[in-house]
Amino acid sequence: WGRDARPFPELPAAPRSVAADGRLLATLQEEHRRPLRLADVPAPLRGAAPAPEDENFYRHSGVDPLGLARAAWRNLRGGSQGGSTLTQQLAKTNFTAGARTFDRKAEEALIAGELERRHTKDELLERYLNQVYFGERAYGLDAAARTFFDVDPARLSVAQAATLAGKLRAPDGLD
Repeated sequence: WGRDARPFPELPAAPRSVAADGRLLATLQEEHRRPLRLADVPAPLRGAAPAPEDENFYRHSGVDPLGLARAAWRNLRGGSQGGSTLTQQLAKTNFTAGARTFDRKAEEALIAGELERRHTKDELLERYLNQVYFGERAYGLDAAARTFFDVDPARLSVAQAATLAGKLRAPDGLD
């Protein structure tokens, strides 16, 4: 995280499995990812996308203590709910090994705080929308709009945008 360090790796053209030392193990599928600028994302989707996963996205600084407490309470009572913010999810998918450990969650929180200091919320949301999984092997909003509705993302209707935003909570379960 040096001052001149590039904060995010390039988005891969296809999801990859990478060893802890950075070696490519496998390319999981072929995909044509076309990153979008947030300005090209329909306004209804920009507004709705954070809600399913992180309703306080614009109000926290990387970690949402209330969200973590709510998730812990529901998990203790036998339910299941994640407590990670969108920024923590970006930290996990871009900078950590992904093992489900307390150490990884702590590292994720530290990286999320650093990402929030270095980027605007809109930059973080743009990155999230360009790499998040929507189901049916669609990674990123461009792939999701084309996979589910066969349209350019800029031409998504309000209903289509709401459907894609809703899929973020359980992409495969809502296919």
